[in-house]
Amino acid sequence: MAEKKIADMHIHSTASDGRLTPEELIRMAEKIPHLAAIAITDHDTPEGGRRALHYGSSIIKIIAGIEFSCIYGEEEAHILGYYIDTENEDLVQTEKKMLVARRHRAMRFVEKLQEKNVAVTWDEVQQQAGGKAIGRPHIARAILRKGYVKTLDEAYEKYLSPQSDTYVPRQKMSVEEAVKVIEAAGGCSVLAHPAEIKNQSLIKEIIALGVKGIEVYHPSHDAAANAKYLDLAQRHGLFVTGGSDFHFNDNTRTWLVGDYGVECEQVRRMEEVYKK
Repeated sequence: MAEKKIADMHIHSTASDGRLTPEELIRMAEKIPHLAAIAITDHDTPEGGRRALHYGSSIIKIIAGIEFSCIYGEEEAHILGYYIDTENEDLVQTEKKMLVARRHRAMRFVEKLQEKNVAVTWDEVQQQAGGKAIGRPHIARAILRKGYVKTLDEAYEKYLSPQSDTYVPRQKMSVEEAVKVIEAAGGCSVLAHPAEIKNQSLIKEIIALGVKGIEVYHPSHDAAANAKYLDLAQRHGLFVTGGSDFHFNDNTRTWLVGDYGVECEQVRRMEEVYKK
């Protein structure tokens, strides 16, 4: 029996904090027999999706996406957007605002690190970033490269976690704003990795804000979580998605593109509503 094909709907490129370019990700995906589609969902920018659509593929389907880091109450919630018009004016203006905020935050991180005699420079952080969406992973790599820590996890724990003296809070969107921007760009909004929300009672409240789908399949979900969120999707009439949340592969992230995903029938259902 032929292996059922899936779509990996959650992948990050060098446009944000991934380590492969959109073009490299497409070439990788094309070699995976069970993979029929991928979505590039970089943090706060559709640039990875733009590049992926421009590069194209005759083998797999490419979906332009984005992932916004949002705040709801005291919880962080991530909202994915699919089938977005990457040149939509509302989206482009939001992208510019979020990228400026990211840059300012990263520069403040560098200042605070230098105050603690961690001699990482802004140029060194920029060298670690392949795109404009600069974030903590790029700072962590710069710290590691200079020899102040032995692992990326140590860099996060000592210098980049909320418990560290050098931490700089992140500017976050509201869930409502993310949903509005995604809808303005003609896209489908989806709640990402819901198991990572500590107060699970908030999920139904977030759905009530107009989110159209939920990420059922994700590396942070076990079988029980998959079943729980699939049932939730069915009861609320939500689109079902899934993906690897691939950034890179090392000893802390052992999964690859295509290791997690959703059946293509779910993508077809979304396409019927959102594909232009």
